[in-house]
Amino acid sequence: MQVATQKLISTLLMYCDYIPGEIQTNSDGERYLYDCWRLKYPHASNWLVKLFGDAAVESGYSRHDCFFRSGNYSFHYDRNPMKGQPNGRIRMKLLIIESDIKSVF
Repeated sequence: MQVATQKLISTLLMYCDYIPGEIQTNSDGERYLYDCWRLKYPHASNWLVKLFGDAAVESGYSRHDCFFRSGNYSFHYDRNPMKGQPNGRIRMKLLIIESDIKSVF
């Protein structure tokens, strides 16, 4: 994983609320869950939005994309559609598959 993405993950872990995922089963019988972290504040700071954009570019997406993936992590930014309005909230999800971590199940 790249530098900006690692920095975004560590920053979000500090400033986000943790929401544990529920165990689900897909049609093949594989069990998985998504753990989620949501920014505690309703509006992200400009420096955090810039870090999100840097991590998106580093992962092969556009700086203006609202969603990108890196490894088992996915990131979503609720960008405000109107210019000059406050930034939206940022979320991060981690996919955990049963074969990866047995202790979760």
